[in-house]
Amino acid sequence: MSVQYRAVWQDDRSDLIDTGRAVFQEWITMTRNINLTVPVEGTAKDDMNEIRVTGVSEGDIKALRICLDELITRKGQEQKWTTIALWMTKGNYGWTWVDLEFESSDIAYQPHIYAPKLVANLLALRDTSKGYQHLGPQPLRISSEKDIDSLIDSLYDQDRSVPIIVYSVDKYLTANEYNERVERVASRLAGCADIRMLTNDTQDIYHNWMDHIGMSVFEGAARIYLPGIDKYDPKPWMHRYIRSHYLSDDPQRASERVVKRILPRMVAHRPPEIYDTKIRQLLSGQDWEEIAISIDKDNQALNNRIGDLEMERDIAHAEESRMARKVYKLSKTLDIMKKQLRELGKSPDIIEQQEEEKIVPPSSCAEAIEHAKQLKHISIHPNAPQRIEVLDQQELSERWGIQIFKHLQSLDAYSREKGIGFTGSFREWCKHSGNEHIISSLNIAMKESESVRNNQSLMAKRYLPIDKAVDSTGRILMEAHLKPTRGGGMQIPRIYFHDDTKGNTGKVHIGFIGPHDLMPNPSAN
Repeated sequence: MSVQYRAVWQDDRSDLIDTGRAVFQEWITMTRNINLTVPVEGTAKDDMNEIRVTGVSEGDIKALRICLDELITRKGQEQKWTTIALWMTKGNYGWTWVDLEFESSDIAYQPHIYAPKLVANLLALRDTSKGYQHLGPQPLRISSEKDIDSLIDSLYDQDRSVPIIVYSVDKYLTANEYNERVERVASRLAGCADIRMLTNDTQDIYHNWMDHIGMSVFEGAARIYLPGIDKYDPKPWMHRYIRSHYLSDDPQRASERVVKRILPRMVAHRPPEIYDTKIRQLLSGQDWEEIAISIDKDNQALNNRIGDLEMERDIAHAEESRMARKVYKLSKTLDIMKKQLRELGKSPDIIEQQEEEKIVPPSSCAEAIEHAKQLKHISIHPNAPQRIEVLDQQELSERWGIQIFKHLQSLDAYSREKGIGFTGSFREWCKHSGNEHIISSLNIAMKESESVRNNQSLMAKRYLPIDKAVDSTGRILMEAHLKPTRGGGMQIPRIYFHDDTKGNTGKVHIGFIGPHDLMPNPSAN
Protein backbone atom coordinates (compact mmCIF):
# COMPACT_ATOMS: atom_id res chain seq x y z
CA MET A 1 0.00 0.00 0.00
CA SER A 2 1.51 3.35 -1.02
CA VAL A 3 0.38 6.89 -0.29
CA GLN A 4 -0.58 8.63 -3.55
CA TYR A 5 -2.05 11.85 -2.17
CA ARG A 6 -1.73 13.81 1.08
CA ALA A 7 -3.21 17.10 2.23
CA VAL A 8 -2.79 18.66 5.68
CA TRP A 9 -4.28 22.02 6.60
CA GLN A 10 -5.29 24.11 9.60
CA ASP A 11 -8.95 24.55 10.49
CA ASP A 12 -9.66 25.99 13.94
CA ARG A 13 -13.44 25.55 14.01
CA SER A 14 -14.75 24.50 17.43
CA ASP A 15 -16.87 21.70 15.94
CA LEU A 16 -14.15 20.38 13.61
CA ILE A 17 -14.42 16.71 14.61
CA ASP A 18 -18.23 16.54 14.57
CA THR A 19 -18.31 18.36 11.23
CA GLY A 20 -15.64 16.05 9.82
CA ARG A 21 -17.66 12.96 10.72
CA ALA A 22 -20.82 14.39 9.14
CA VAL A 23 -19.02 15.41 5.93
CA PHE A 24 -17.39 11.99 5.65
CA GLN A 25 -20.79 10.29 5.96
CA GLU A 26 -22.28 12.55 3.29
CA TRP A 27 -19.30 11.89 1.01
CA ILE A 28 -19.49 8.08 1.12
CA THR A 29 -23.28 8.20 0.64
CA MET A 30 -23.66 10.87 -2.04
CA THR A 31 -20.34 10.63 -3.92
CA ARG A 32 -19.09 7.09 -3.38
CA ASN A 33 -22.60 5.54 -3.39
CA ILE A 34 -21.74 3.32 -0.43
CA ASN A 35 -24.68 2.22 1.70
CA LEU A 36 -22.88 2.12 5.04
CA THR A 37 -23.21 4.21 8.18
CA VAL A 38 -20.03 5.59 9.75
CA PRO A 39 -19.96 4.00 13.22
CA VAL A 40 -19.27 5.98 16.35
CA GLU A 41 -16.32 3.64 16.93
CA GLY A 42 -15.18 0.37 15.36
CA THR A 43 -15.95 -1.15 11.95
CA ALA A 44 -18.74 -1.27 9.38
CA LYS A 45 -18.41 -3.22 6.12
CA ASP A 46 -20.07 -4.89 3.17
CA ASP A 47 -18.69 -7.14 0.42
CA MET A 48 -16.55 -4.44 -1.23
CA ASN A 49 -16.09 -1.70 1.37
CA GLU A 50 -14.97 -1.31 4.95
CA ILE A 51 -15.08 1.69 7.29
CA ARG A 52 -12.87 1.84 10.41
CA VAL A 53 -13.31 4.55 13.04
CA THR A 54 -11.01 5.44 15.94
CA GLY A 55 -11.59 8.33 18.33
CA VAL A 56 -9.22 9.42 21.12
CA SER A 57 -9.22 12.11 23.79
CA GLU A 58 -6.82 13.22 26.51
CA GLY A 59 -7.11 16.56 28.27
CA ASP A 60 -7.67 19.27 25.64
CA ILE A 61 -6.44 16.98 22.83
CA LYS A 62 -9.00 15.19 20.67
CA ALA A 63 -8.72 13.26 17.42
CA LEU A 64 -10.96 11.26 15.09
CA ARG A 65 -9.66 8.98 12.33
CA ILE A 66 -11.95 7.43 9.70
CA CYS A 67 -10.60 4.99 7.09
CA LEU A 68 -12.51 3.80 4.03
CA ASP A 69 -11.25 0.75 2.10
CA GLU A 70 -12.75 0.24 -1.37
CA LEU A 71 -12.11 -2.91 -3.41
CA ILE A 72 -12.37 -2.43 -7.19
CA THR A 73 -11.78 -4.76 -10.14
CA ARG A 74 -10.28 -3.08 -13.21
CA LYS A 75 -9.65 -5.12 -16.38
CA GLY A 76 -9.43 -8.29 -14.34
CA GLN A 77 -6.99 -6.77 -11.83
CA GLU A 78 -7.89 -6.15 -8.18
CA GLN A 79 -7.35 -2.69 -6.73
CA LYS A 80 -7.69 -1.37 -3.21
CA TRP A 81 -8.20 2.33 -2.55
CA THR A 82 -7.99 3.60 1.03
CA THR A 83 -9.06 7.10 2.04
CA ILE A 84 -7.92 8.13 5.52
CA ALA A 85 -9.24 11.29 7.16
CA LEU A 86 -7.88 12.50 10.50
CA TRP A 87 -9.15 15.50 12.45
CA MET A 88 -7.07 16.76 15.39
CA THR A 89 -7.74 19.52 17.89
CA LYS A 90 -5.81 20.99 20.78
CA GLY A 91 -7.64 23.73 22.63
CA ASN A 92 -8.68 26.34 20.06
CA TYR A 93 -6.50 24.93 17.28
CA GLY A 94 -7.42 22.26 14.77
CA TRP A 95 -6.03 20.41 11.77
CA THR A 96 -7.39 18.19 9.00
CA TRP A 97 -5.29 15.49 7.35
CA VAL A 98 -6.43 13.40 4.34
CA ASP A 99 -4.42 10.58 2.73
CA LEU A 100 -5.26 8.49 -0.33
CA GLU A 101 -3.54 5.10 -0.58
CA PHE A 102 -3.56 2.61 -3.44
CA GLU A 103 -2.47 -0.94 -4.16
CA SER A 104 -3.06 -3.21 -7.15
CA SER A 105 -2.39 -6.79 -8.20
CA ASP A 106 -1.00 -5.22 -11.41
CA ILE A 107 2.30 -3.77 -10.18
CA ALA A 108 2.85 -1.91 -13.46
CA TYR A 109 -0.41 0.04 -13.30
CA GLN A 110 -0.05 3.68 -12.28
CA PRO A 111 -3.35 5.47 -11.66
CA HIS A 112 -4.15 9.10 -12.39
CA ILE A 113 -4.57 10.65 -8.95
CA TYR A 114 -7.31 13.13 -8.11
CA ALA A 115 -7.99 14.75 -4.75
CA PRO A 116 -10.96 12.95 -3.16
CA LYS A 117 -14.18 14.99 -3.39
CA LEU A 118 -14.13 14.72 0.40
CA VAL A 119 -11.30 17.26 0.42
CA ALA A 120 -13.26 19.84 -1.58
CA ASN A 121 -16.26 19.37 0.73
CA LEU A 122 -14.11 19.91 3.83
CA LEU A 123 -12.27 22.93 2.40
CA ALA A 124 -15.58 24.56 1.50
CA LEU A 125 -16.47 24.75 5.20
CA ARG A 126 -13.35 26.63 6.31
CA ASP A 127 -13.76 30.18 7.60
CA THR A 128 -12.07 32.18 4.82
CA SER A 129 -11.90 35.30 6.99
CA LYS A 130 -9.16 33.72 9.12
CA GLY A 131 -6.51 34.15 6.43
CA TYR A 132 -5.80 30.48 5.82
CA GLN A 133 -3.72 29.47 2.81
CA HIS A 134 -5.78 29.09 -0.36
CA LEU A 135 -6.03 25.36 -1.14
CA GLY A 136 -8.74 25.17 -3.79
CA PRO A 137 -10.57 23.33 -5.13
CA GLN A 138 -11.06 26.34 -7.43
CA PRO A 139 -8.18 28.54 -8.64
CA LEU A 140 -7.91 32.20 -7.68
CA ARG A 141 -8.17 34.59 -10.63
CA ILE A 142 -5.62 37.45 -10.56
CA SER A 143 -7.74 40.25 -11.99
CA SER A 144 -6.25 43.43 -10.51
CA GLU A 145 -3.07 44.98 -9.14
CA LYS A 146 -4.46 44.35 -5.65
CA ASP A 147 -4.64 40.64 -6.51
CA ILE A 148 -1.02 40.78 -7.70
CA ASP A 149 0.00 42.38 -4.38
CA SER A 150 -1.75 39.58 -2.53
CA LEU A 151 -0.08 36.94 -4.70
CA ILE A 152 3.40 38.37 -4.13
CA ASP A 153 2.76 38.55 -0.37
CA SER A 154 1.79 34.87 -0.47
CA LEU A 155 4.89 33.96 -2.49
CA TYR A 156 7.20 35.44 0.14
CA ASP A 157 5.18 34.30 3.17
CA GLN A 158 7.64 32.25 5.25
CA ASP A 159 4.77 30.35 6.88
CA ARG A 160 3.52 29.05 3.53
CA SER A 161 3.64 25.24 3.45
CA VAL A 162 2.29 24.44 -0.03
CA PRO A 163 3.48 25.32 -3.56
CA ILE A 164 1.82 28.17 -5.42
CA ILE A 165 1.23 27.46 -9.12
CA VAL A 166 0.68 30.50 -11.33
CA TYR A 167 -0.72 30.05 -14.84
CA SER A 168 -0.38 32.64 -17.58
CA VAL A 169 -2.80 33.29 -20.43
CA ASP A 170 -2.27 31.17 -23.54
CA LYS A 171 -3.18 33.14 -26.65
CA TYR A 172 -3.95 29.90 -28.50
CA LEU A 173 -6.75 28.96 -26.07
CA THR A 174 -10.26 30.28 -25.73
CA ALA A 175 -11.30 31.65 -22.35
CA ASN A 176 -13.16 28.41 -21.61
CA GLU A 177 -10.18 26.26 -22.58
CA TYR A 178 -7.88 28.32 -20.35
CA ASN A 179 -10.33 27.97 -17.46
CA GLU A 180 -10.55 24.20 -18.00
CA ARG A 181 -6.75 23.88 -18.03
CA VAL A 182 -6.34 25.60 -14.68
CA GLU A 183 -9.49 24.31 -13.00
CA ARG A 184 -8.59 20.70 -13.77
CA VAL A 185 -5.26 21.03 -11.97
CA ALA A 186 -6.82 22.97 -9.07
CA SER A 187 -9.38 20.21 -8.61
CA ARG A 188 -6.77 17.44 -8.73
CA LEU A 189 -4.49 19.25 -6.27
CA ALA A 190 -7.17 20.48 -3.87
CA GLY A 191 -5.61 20.67 -0.43
CA CYS A 192 -2.07 20.32 -1.84
CA ALA A 193 -1.40 23.55 -3.72
CA ASP A 194 -2.49 27.15 -4.18
CA ILE A 195 -3.49 27.65 -7.83
CA ARG A 196 -3.65 31.15 -9.34
CA MET A 197 -4.42 32.25 -12.89
CA LEU A 198 -3.36 35.52 -14.51
CA THR A 199 -5.66 37.37 -16.90
CA ASN A 200 -5.10 39.52 -19.97
CA ASP A 201 -5.36 42.57 -17.70
CA THR A 202 -2.71 41.42 -15.19
CA GLN A 203 -0.28 39.24 -17.11
CA ASP A 204 1.97 42.05 -18.38
CA ILE A 205 1.93 43.84 -15.01
CA TYR A 206 2.96 40.69 -13.18
CA HIS A 207 5.65 39.99 -15.77
CA ASN A 208 7.12 43.47 -15.39
CA TRP A 209 7.22 43.10 -11.61
CA MET A 210 8.86 39.65 -11.57
CA ASP A 211 11.02 39.70 -14.71
CA HIS A 212 13.99 41.43 -13.08
CA ILE A 213 14.49 38.53 -10.65
CA GLY A 214 13.81 35.82 -13.23
CA MET A 215 10.60 34.68 -11.50
CA SER A 216 8.01 35.67 -14.09
CA VAL A 217 5.60 33.48 -16.04
CA PHE A 218 4.07 34.43 -19.37
CA GLU A 219 2.67 33.39 -22.78
CA GLY A 220 0.79 30.27 -21.73
CA ALA A 221 3.39 28.83 -19.35
CA ALA A 222 3.01 27.96 -15.66
CA ARG A 223 5.46 28.30 -12.78
CA ILE A 224 5.58 26.30 -9.55
CA TYR A 225 6.75 28.49 -6.66
CA LEU A 226 7.98 26.32 -3.79
CA PRO A 227 7.60 27.47 -0.16
CA GLY A 228 10.37 29.37 1.62
CA ILE A 229 11.31 31.97 -1.02
CA ASP A 230 13.89 34.47 0.23
CA LYS A 231 13.05 37.83 -1.38
CA TYR A 232 16.75 38.79 -1.26
CA ASP A 233 17.91 35.50 -2.82
CA PRO A 234 14.90 33.91 -4.57
CA LYS A 235 16.85 31.22 -6.49
CA PRO A 236 14.54 31.23 -9.54
CA TRP A 237 15.94 27.94 -10.88
CA MET A 238 14.31 26.13 -7.94
CA HIS A 239 10.82 27.20 -9.01
CA ARG A 240 9.94 25.04 -12.00
CA TYR A 241 8.92 26.86 -15.17
CA ILE A 242 6.66 24.67 -17.31
CA ARG A 243 6.61 25.88 -20.90
CA SER A 244 3.38 26.32 -22.78
CA HIS A 245 3.88 23.44 -25.21
CA TYR A 246 3.81 21.02 -22.26
CA LEU A 247 0.35 22.34 -21.38
CA SER A 248 -1.24 22.69 -24.78
CA ASP A 249 -2.11 19.12 -25.75
CA ASP A 250 -4.64 16.72 -24.20
CA PRO A 251 -5.97 18.31 -20.95
CA GLN A 252 -5.58 15.06 -18.98
CA ARG A 253 -1.96 14.63 -19.99
CA ALA A 254 -1.18 18.31 -19.51
CA SER A 255 -2.57 18.26 -15.96
CA GLU A 256 -0.59 15.10 -15.22
CA ARG A 257 2.66 16.95 -15.98
CA VAL A 258 1.90 19.45 -13.23
CA VAL A 259 0.29 17.08 -10.73
CA LYS A 260 3.21 14.64 -10.81
CA ARG A 261 5.57 17.43 -9.80
CA ILE A 262 3.50 18.32 -6.74
CA LEU A 263 2.13 15.12 -5.22
CA PRO A 264 5.47 13.44 -4.35
CA ARG A 265 6.46 16.56 -2.44
CA MET A 266 3.16 16.75 -0.57
CA VAL A 267 3.17 13.02 0.27
CA ALA A 268 6.36 13.76 2.20
CA HIS A 269 4.65 16.67 3.98
CA ARG A 270 5.19 16.65 7.74
CA PRO A 271 2.07 16.46 9.94
CA PRO A 272 1.47 18.97 12.75
CA GLU A 273 3.78 18.56 15.73
CA ILE A 274 0.88 17.48 17.95
CA TYR A 275 0.51 14.32 15.87
CA ASP A 276 4.08 13.14 16.44
CA THR A 277 4.19 14.16 20.09
CA LYS A 278 0.84 12.78 21.23
CA ILE A 279 -1.91 11.79 18.79
CA ARG A 280 0.06 9.06 17.03
CA GLN A 281 0.56 7.33 20.38
CA LEU A 282 -3.10 7.69 21.33
CA LEU A 283 -4.37 6.35 18.00
CA SER A 284 -2.01 3.38 17.93
CA GLY A 285 -2.54 2.41 21.55
CA GLN A 286 1.23 1.80 21.70
CA ASP A 287 3.71 3.01 24.24
CA TRP A 288 6.82 4.85 23.12
CA GLU A 289 8.91 1.66 23.05
CA GLU A 290 6.50 0.07 20.56
CA ILE A 291 6.48 3.23 18.48
CA ALA A 292 10.30 3.17 18.43
CA ILE A 293 10.19 -0.42 17.11
CA SER A 294 7.77 0.68 14.40
CA ILE A 295 10.07 3.54 13.45
CA ASP A 296 13.01 1.13 13.28
CA LYS A 297 11.08 -0.99 10.79
CA ASP A 298 10.41 2.10 8.69
CA ASN A 299 14.10 2.98 8.81
CA GLN A 300 15.00 -0.51 7.65
CA ALA A 301 12.78 -0.12 4.61
CA LEU A 302 14.43 3.21 3.87
CA ASN A 303 17.89 1.65 4.18
CA ASN A 304 16.93 -0.85 1.50
CA ARG A 305 16.47 2.10 -0.85
CA ILE A 306 19.89 3.60 -0.10
CA GLY A 307 21.73 1.40 -2.60
CA ASP A 308 19.62 2.66 -5.49
CA LEU A 309 20.04 6.24 -4.40
CA GLU A 310 23.80 5.85 -4.10
CA MET A 311 23.99 4.58 -7.68
CA GLU A 312 21.97 7.59 -8.84
CA ARG A 313 24.31 9.85 -6.85
CA ASP A 314 27.43 8.36 -8.48
CA ILE A 315 25.97 8.96 -11.91
CA ALA A 316 24.98 12.49 -10.97
CA HIS A 317 28.49 13.26 -9.68
CA ALA A 318 30.06 11.93 -12.89
CA GLU A 319 27.76 14.10 -14.98
CA GLU A 320 28.27 17.12 -12.73
CA SER A 321 32.05 17.19 -13.13
CA ARG A 322 31.69 17.15 -16.91
CA MET A 323 28.93 19.73 -17.13
CA ALA A 324 29.84 22.25 -14.41
CA ARG A 325 32.43 24.17 -16.42
CA LYS A 326 30.24 24.21 -19.53
CA VAL A 327 27.25 25.48 -17.55
CA TYR A 328 29.35 28.19 -15.91
CA LYS A 329 30.58 29.50 -19.25
CA LEU A 330 27.11 29.44 -20.78
CA SER A 331 25.54 31.21 -17.80
CA LYS A 332 28.10 34.01 -17.98
CA THR A 333 27.49 34.38 -21.71
CA LEU A 334 23.74 34.43 -21.09
CA ASP A 335 24.05 37.16 -18.44
CA ILE A 336 26.01 39.35 -20.87
CA MET A 337 23.47 38.81 -23.64
CA LYS A 338 20.52 39.57 -21.33
CA LYS A 339 22.16 42.80 -20.22
CA GLN A 340 22.70 43.84 -23.82
CA LEU A 341 19.08 43.06 -24.71
CA ARG A 342 17.75 45.10 -21.79
CA GLU A 343 19.92 48.01 -22.88
CA LEU A 344 18.20 47.74 -26.25
CA GLY A 345 14.78 47.85 -24.55
CA LYS A 346 13.95 44.20 -25.21
CA SER A 347 12.78 41.47 -22.83
CA PRO A 348 15.23 38.55 -22.79
CA ASP A 349 12.67 36.29 -21.10
CA ILE A 350 10.16 36.69 -23.91
CA ILE A 351 12.88 36.01 -26.49
CA GLU A 352 13.94 32.92 -24.53
CA GLN A 353 10.36 31.70 -24.44
CA GLN A 354 9.97 32.15 -28.19
CA GLU A 355 13.22 30.31 -28.90
CA GLU A 356 12.47 27.51 -26.42
CA GLU A 357 9.13 26.85 -28.06
CA LYS A 358 10.99 26.00 -31.26
CA ILE A 359 12.82 23.22 -29.38
CA VAL A 360 10.31 20.74 -28.02
CA PRO A 361 12.00 18.02 -25.92
CA PRO A 362 10.20 14.70 -25.53
CA SER A 363 7.64 14.68 -22.73
CA SER A 364 7.32 10.89 -22.57
CA CYS A 365 9.22 7.74 -23.49
CA ALA A 366 6.98 7.23 -26.52
CA GLU A 367 7.76 10.75 -27.78
CA ALA A 368 11.48 10.16 -27.22
CA ILE A 369 11.41 7.15 -29.51
CA GLU A 370 9.51 9.09 -32.18
CA HIS A 371 12.08 11.89 -31.95
CA ALA A 372 14.93 9.39 -32.20
CA LYS A 373 13.54 7.85 -35.39
CA GLN A 374 14.70 11.03 -37.13
CA LEU A 375 18.35 10.35 -36.22
CA LYS A 376 20.23 9.25 -39.33
CA HIS A 377 23.04 7.08 -37.97
CA ILE A 378 21.06 4.63 -35.86
CA SER A 379 18.31 2.22 -36.87
CA ILE A 380 15.45 1.50 -34.46
CA HIS A 381 13.78 -1.75 -35.45
CA PRO A 382 9.97 -1.42 -35.65
CA ASN A 383 9.64 -4.21 -33.05
CA ALA A 384 12.25 -2.74 -30.68
CA PRO A 385 9.84 -0.64 -28.55
CA GLN A 386 8.15 -2.98 -26.06
CA ARG A 387 5.48 -2.04 -23.49
CA ILE A 388 6.41 1.64 -23.66
CA GLU A 389 3.03 2.45 -22.11
CA VAL A 390 4.27 0.79 -18.90
CA LEU A 391 7.20 3.22 -18.77
CA ASP A 392 4.93 6.18 -19.46
CA GLN A 393 2.64 5.24 -16.57
CA GLN A 394 5.51 5.81 -14.14
CA GLU A 395 6.01 9.04 -12.26
CA LEU A 396 9.41 9.74 -13.89
CA SER A 397 8.32 9.03 -17.46
CA GLU A 398 9.09 12.53 -18.71
CA ARG A 399 12.61 12.46 -17.27
CA TRP A 400 13.13 8.95 -18.65
CA GLY A 401 11.96 10.12 -22.07
CA ILE A 402 14.59 12.85 -22.10
CA GLN A 403 17.24 10.36 -20.98
CA ILE A 404 16.22 7.78 -23.60
CA PHE A 405 16.53 10.39 -26.35
CA LYS A 406 19.87 11.57 -24.94
CA HIS A 407 21.23 8.01 -24.97
CA LEU A 408 20.00 7.31 -28.50
CA GLN A 409 21.42 10.66 -29.63
CA SER A 410 24.75 9.61 -28.12
CA LEU A 411 24.71 6.36 -30.12
CA ASP A 412 23.91 8.39 -33.23
CA ALA A 413 26.86 10.75 -32.64
CA TYR A 414 29.17 7.77 -32.01
CA SER A 415 28.02 6.08 -35.21
CA ARG A 416 28.64 9.29 -37.16
CA GLU A 417 32.20 9.68 -35.79
CA LYS A 418 32.89 5.98 -36.32
CA GLY A 419 32.23 6.57 -39.98
CA ILE A 420 34.91 9.28 -40.13
CA GLY A 421 37.74 7.46 -38.41
CA PHE A 422 37.10 6.63 -34.73
CA THR A 423 38.12 3.01 -34.09
CA GLY A 424 37.10 2.20 -30.51
CA SER A 425 33.88 0.93 -28.92
CA PHE A 426 30.97 3.08 -27.85
CA ARG A 427 32.11 2.93 -24.23
CA GLU A 428 35.64 4.05 -25.20
CA TRP A 429 34.17 6.84 -27.31
CA CYS A 430 32.18 8.12 -24.34
CA LYS A 431 35.29 8.02 -22.13
CA HIS A 432 37.76 9.66 -24.50
CA SER A 433 36.14 11.51 -27.42
CA GLY A 434 35.02 14.66 -25.60
CA ASN A 435 31.97 14.88 -27.88
CA GLU A 436 29.13 16.97 -26.47
CA HIS A 437 26.75 14.00 -26.77
CA ILE A 438 28.69 11.49 -24.66
CA ILE A 439 26.97 9.79 -21.70
CA SER A 440 28.45 8.47 -18.48
CA SER A 441 30.16 5.07 -18.80
CA LEU A 442 28.20 4.05 -15.68
CA ASN A 443 25.14 3.90 -17.92
CA ILE A 444 26.76 1.53 -20.43
CA ALA A 445 27.19 -2.26 -20.32
CA MET A 446 28.95 -3.70 -23.36
CA LYS A 447 28.17 -7.29 -22.34
CA GLU A 448 25.98 -9.19 -19.91
CA SER A 449 27.14 -10.57 -16.56
CA GLU A 450 28.33 -14.16 -16.25
CA SER A 451 25.18 -15.05 -14.33
CA VAL A 452 23.11 -14.04 -17.38
CA ARG A 453 25.49 -15.65 -19.88
CA ASN A 454 25.28 -18.95 -18.03
CA ASN A 455 21.48 -18.93 -18.05
CA GLN A 456 20.13 -20.23 -21.35
CA SER A 457 16.59 -18.91 -20.86
CA LEU A 458 17.85 -15.42 -20.02
CA MET A 459 20.22 -15.33 -22.98
CA ALA A 460 17.38 -16.39 -25.27
CA LYS A 461 15.64 -13.12 -24.45
CA ARG A 462 18.68 -11.24 -25.77
CA TYR A 463 18.14 -12.53 -29.33
CA LEU A 464 16.48 -9.41 -30.65
CA PRO A 465 15.11 -8.16 -33.99
CA ILE A 466 17.50 -6.52 -36.42
CA ASP A 467 17.70 -5.43 -40.06
CA LYS A 468 18.19 -8.47 -42.30
CA ALA A 469 21.08 -6.61 -43.95
CA VAL A 470 22.97 -7.36 -40.73
CA ASP A 471 21.70 -10.92 -40.15
CA SER A 472 19.60 -12.79 -42.68
CA THR A 473 17.51 -14.40 -39.90
CA GLY A 474 16.29 -11.00 -38.75
CA ARG A 475 17.48 -11.69 -35.19
CA ILE A 476 20.83 -11.39 -33.45
CA LEU A 477 22.26 -11.72 -29.95
CA MET A 478 22.51 -8.28 -28.30
CA GLU A 479 24.36 -8.03 -25.00
CA ALA A 480 25.35 -4.36 -25.14
CA HIS A 481 22.78 -2.18 -23.44
CA LEU A 482 22.20 1.27 -21.97
CA LYS A 483 20.69 2.16 -18.63
CA PRO A 484 18.95 5.55 -18.92
CA THR A 485 18.32 5.25 -15.18
CA ARG A 486 19.69 2.93 -12.49
CA GLY A 487 17.74 1.73 -9.51
CA GLY A 488 14.00 1.98 -9.01
CA GLY A 489 12.73 -1.56 -9.57
CA MET A 490 11.94 -3.45 -12.74
CA GLN A 491 9.75 -0.82 -14.44
CA ILE A 492 12.74 1.30 -15.52
CA PRO A 493 13.94 1.66 -19.13
CA ARG A 494 16.63 -0.37 -20.85
CA ILE A 495 18.01 -0.06 -24.41
CA TYR A 496 19.76 -2.96 -26.19
CA PHE A 497 21.85 -2.33 -29.31
CA HIS A 498 24.15 -3.93 -31.88
CA ASP A 499 27.13 -2.03 -33.28
CA ASP A 500 27.33 -2.51 -37.06
CA THR A 501 29.28 0.65 -37.73
CA LYS A 502 32.05 -1.40 -39.42
CA GLY A 503 29.58 -3.74 -41.08
CA ASN A 504 27.23 -3.66 -44.06
CA THR A 505 24.97 -0.89 -42.77
CA GLY A 506 27.46 1.38 -40.99
CA LYS A 507 24.93 2.02 -38.23
CA VAL A 508 24.09 1.15 -34.64
CA HIS A 509 20.93 -0.97 -34.51
CA ILE A 510 18.44 -0.79 -31.64
CA GLY A 511 16.73 -4.10 -30.92
CA PHE A 512 14.96 -3.32 -27.65
CA ILE A 513 13.61 -0.32 -25.76
CA GLY A 514 11.36 -1.10 -22.84
CA PRO A 515 11.01 -1.90 -19.12
CA HIS A 516 13.77 -3.82 -17.35
CA ASP A 517 11.49 -6.72 -16.40
CA LEU A 518 11.40 -7.83 -20.05
CA MET A 519 15.19 -8.24 -19.87
CA PRO A 520 15.56 -9.79 -16.41
CA ASN A 521 18.70 -10.98 -14.69
CA PRO A 522 19.10 -13.37 -11.73
CA SER A 523 19.68 -10.64 -9.14
CA ALA A 524 16.61 -8.71 -10.29
CA ASN A 525 14.48 -11.84 -10.14
